[in-house]
Amino acid sequence: MQLKHKIVALGILPLVLAIAVICALVISLNRQLGDQQAQLIEDSILASKRAELKNYVEMAQSLIAPHYDDGKGDAHAQQQVLEELRKLSFGINGYFFVYDRQGRSLMHSRQSELVGQYLWDMIRSTPDAYCSGRRPADSKHSTHCTVPKPNSPDA
Repeated sequence: MQLKHKIVALGILPLVLAIAVICALVISLNRQLGDQQAQLIEDSILASKRAELKNYVEMAQSLIAPHYDDGKGDAHAQQQVLEELRKLSFGINGYFFVYDRQGRSLMHSRQSELVGQYLWDMIRSTPDAYCSGRRPADSKHSTHCTVPKPNSPDA
C-alpha cells in the first residue's frame, strides 16, 4: 500500500469510527427519549382517568348519601344504594361495581355473574383474572387492574 493511501486511510478511519459511535449514541438516546415520552403520556392519561374517576365517585357518593344520612346503614339501605349505583352508566364502558371489605362482589352492573364471587385477590395468571396488585390499605388509594371491557369479546 502506498504512503498516500495509508495517510488517507488513517485520516478516514477515525472519522468513520467517530460517526459510528455518534450513530450508536443517537440511537440509544432516541430509545431512551421514546421510553420517557411513553411514560409521560401514560402518566398523563392515568392522571386524567383518576381525576375523571374521582368525579364519578363524588357524584355517586352524593347520590347515595341520603340513604346513609340517618346513620343506620341497614341492609335495606345497602340494597337501595346498590340499585342506585347499578343504574349509573357513563358511556359504553363506564359503570360502577361494588366489593365488600373481603373482596366479595356485591354488585356489578354489566356482569351480574360476578356477584357473590371473591375477586379481590385474583392473580393475573389467567386470561379472566382481574386485579394484579395488592388491595389498597385504605379507600383513598387505588390499585391498577386489567379488566376486560364489557363490550369486548374477552368480557
